[in-house]
Amino acid sequence: MNEGEFHRALERFPVVRKKTYARVEWNALHGSAAAQDTPATLLGDATQSAIQESDSLRDATGKFLDAFFSAQEITRIQREFEKAQRAFVASLCLEDVDDLCAQFVDAQQQQ
Repeated sequence: MNEGEFHRALERFPVVRKKTYARVEWNALHGSAAAQDTPATLLGDATQSAIQESDSLRDATGKFLDAFFSAQEITRIQREFEKAQRAFVASLCLEDVDDLCAQFVDAQQQQ
């Protein structure tokens, strides 16, 4: 097998990486103090501000993202998420809403 055949065979398989791969690589390359953060440390920080059932979606995503991103990045992510959410809700028809409500009622009855 030559190098070309090897690369063609390699392209058939997707690269699977952790979600924090790019951030860890960036920090490792640029010597940031955040590079010493291990995933366990990051998750430990994330659990300090526990998400409550009464939290709004924006607050809950903010608490989750707080351990992994800066405030500016969190704001941008939340803005994009809300934009996608508005587009999704706008694309729903009455039957879709009825199906979602039925799923919610079924889930409540199972509890």
